[in-house]
Amino acid sequence: MSFAGGLRAQTPLAPVHLSARRDAAGNLTLGWIRCARASADAWLDGETPLDEPVEAYRVEILSGTQVVRASDTTTNALAYPLAQEIADFGARQSQLSVRVRQRGQVVALGLAGEALLAV
Repeated sequence: MSFAGGLRAQTPLAPVHLSARRDAAGNLTLGWIRCARASADAWLDGETPLDEPVEAYRVEILSGTQVVRASDTTTNALAYPLAQEIADFGARQSQLSVRVRQRGQVVALGLAGEALLAV
């Protein structure tokens, strides 16, 4: 028996549990949990294995459906300084719409994890 999963089988899964934390200075740290396609069904505590040669993400900040800022990071977190937030929106926001995709080797951008976060 053979199986041909195609590109969908090689597409990085959407990150989950998107979060945002604002510090005393008003700066935000966005975070998420990586998901994996292979060897990721263990019931023990520990970090999810990495399916790709390197850990990398594309993070998009949205205003409605329009991307106002796109950034790349090699960790499961991104700093979003208050100065950038004000440049993007004109004022500090109480909610932030965020989209995160893991970068892949075969499929450039994986499935999106999206959330409207209270900040």
